[in-house]
Amino acid sequence: MKRFYNRQFASNYDELISYYPRYYRDVREMVAILKANGRLLDGAQDAIEGIYTSGFIDSMDEAAIVELERFLHIRTRSQRTLEERRRLIKSYIIGFGKVSATLLSEMLQAYTGSPSDIKLEPFDDRFNNKLYISTSPKNEFSFLVSDVLDILSKKVPAHIPFSIAFTYQPEAPPAYIAVAQYSTAISCIIRLPGVIQPRAVGATAYTAGAAASARMMAEVKLPGIIAPKSVSAQAYAAGRLAHTHETVTITIGGQTT
Repeated sequence: MKRFYNRQFASNYDELISYYPRYYRDVREMVAILKANGRLLDGAQDAIEGIYTSGFIDSMDEAAIVELERFLHIRTRSQRTLEERRRLIKSYIIGFGKVSATLLSEMLQAYTGSPSDIKLEPFDDRFNNKLYISTSPKNEFSFLVSDVLDILSKKVPAHIPFSIAFTYQPEAPPAYIAVAQYSTAISCIIRLPGVIQPRAVGATAYTAGAAASARMMAEVKLPGIIAPKSVSAQAYAAGRLAHTHETVTITIGGQTT
C-alpha cells in the first residue's frame, strides 16, 4: 500500500527524543512532555495518512467507501467483501460517458476481472435488437451476479433488452495407469451469490466408450434468492481418452426498467 509518510521510528516520541541530548532520557519531566507531544503527532500523522490513502480506491477504508457508494447511488448488499465494493465503485466511475460496447466491457471488466464480448443483434422476426454479452470469469475473482445486473441496468437504455452469459472453462487434469492415459475427471465449481428469479436446476454429461473426446455440457440455473454457495458438475470418460472439452455456460436475461 502506498503511504504518505515514510516512518523511520516506531513513534513520534522516539523520533523527538532522538533530537535531544541523551541525558534528557533520564529527566522525567522532559520524557513526559515529549511523550505527550509524540501522541499528538501520532494522531495527526494517522489522520493525514487516512486522508491520503482514501484518495485512492484500492486503499480506501470502509468509511470512505460508504461515502462513495452513497454518492454513486450503489445499492447496499451485506454479502460484498471490501475488495468487491472497491471494484464495483471502479466500474461505476468508469461508466461515466456515452454508452458503447467498449464502455460496457470496461465497466464489467473492472468488477468481474474479465473482458466481455458484446454484440447488438436482432432477436425476433421484427428485427428488434437485443444486447448479447458473454464473459469468462476468472477463478480468483468473486462477484455478485445481482451487482452485474445493476451495472447493466443503470447503463443500458431501457428499450434494449439484454442477456449476459458467464462461461466457465476449468482445467481437466488427466489420470494415468501405467503409460496410457486412462481417464479424465472434470470438476467445475460455479459461485453465483446474489438475487435472481426462480429457475430450475439441471446438468447433463455425455461420454463414449474408448472415446477420442468427451464433452461435458452443464446447464446451471439457480432457484430463488441464494446466498454464496457452489454448484458442482462432473464428467467422467474411460478408455484411451485423447481429448476432453468442457464448457459450463450460465445465461441470465434482463431488461432495464
